[in-house]
Parts: sequence; C-alpha cells; structure tokens
Amino acid sequence: VYAGLAPGDTPGRPRLRLGNHLKSAVYARAMSERAEKRPAAQVSAAICHVGMPRSFGHPLVHASIKRMLADLNLSEAKNIFILHMQPASHLNDPSLYWFDVLDSPSLAQLSSAFKAVHPDVLVTIPIPREGHPPGRMCNSTWFNSCNAQWKSLELCYEHIKLLETGAGSRFNWIVVSRPDLWFNGTLGDIRAYDPSKVHMVK
Repeated sequence: VYAGLAPGDTPGRPRLRLGNHLKSAVYARAMSERAEKRPAAQVSAAICHVGMPRSFGHPLVHASIKRMLADLNLSEAKNIFILHMQPASHLNDPSLYWFDVLDSPSLAQLSSAFKAVHPDVLVTIPIPREGHPPGRMCNSTWFNSCNAQWKSLELCYEHIKLLETGAGSRFNWIVVSRPDLWFNGTLGDIRAYDPSKVHMVK
C-alpha cells in the first residue's frame, strides 16, 4: 500500500493506493522526478493516431487521449490522424474479428472528439486484407492486415516529413498511438524519456 499525494490531492489528505493504482502512482512519481532533473527545453512531437476510430467518439476515450498528450508537457504537438473508417475489405473469422462487422462512426459523429484532440492532418484510408508481407508472417491477432497497418504508419511518417519541411525543423519525438485507446494512467513528462531510444509503454 502506498500513501502519498497525487496531482489534485489536498495536502494532508493523501490517498491510499494499491494494485494497479499503486503501480500507476509510483510510475507517475518516478517519471516526474526524472523529468525534473533534466533541463526544461522546447520539445516538439508528431503524434500518429493510426487505426479504426471505434471508441474514439466516446467522451472517456478522447478525454483520456487529451489528458495523455497534456501530461507529455510538449511545447508543440502536431496530431496526425490516419483513420480506417470502413471495415476491412473481407472478413476473417467473425468470432475473432467481431469488430469488423460493427459500423464505424462517421467523421461528423467524431466532431466532439476532434474538438478535444484537434487534428492537424486527417487522412482516411481503407484497410485491405492483402496477405502477409514479403519475408515475414502477420501476427495471428491481425491475420492478413498487418501489412496495411504498417503502410498506415508509413503514410503518417510521410506527413511528418512534409510538416518538418514546411517548418524547416525536425520534431524531437514521434509518438505512435491509436484513436481508440483509453488511457487509465499517464505516460508522464516526455523529458523523462531517453531521446536516443525507442520506448514502448504497456
């Protein structure tokens, strides 16, 4: 059990935390302390939001994405959305890919989400099930669509290069996320991360 002040707590009234809340609290405190030891600087990032929007329109989801981006403490952030607005071109096993048959929200239905997380670039593309890429196999979780997923990330990177060319400078960071993720914790201040490494937060 951990007793300590978290952001928003009233001094003298710490919360008791345990389980996942304990892990989140300790992680947030450690990341904050690490960031404080590094000099404040103008830090920019391009954020790739890639995938099917699914739950992005839900207030809890886009509010958590907005909060995650704010916690990164970026001086400048450009949100690039590469959205798969239509179901895949053909279905896999419906018992495993039940989300394939769900109706995707329209752009109009995502207006409140886009107000919370403003898109600087918005691209909608289909996701064909085009088979395994050359020389490797798709993971069984995303059978026959992983190549299309990687192409979407490559498309995001092309837009990043266009933004960098227009600004005459490079982004310090590239952050890859999904539009349908609900963040129940914080990634912390981005200054706490080593810019010479690739970081994956689970």
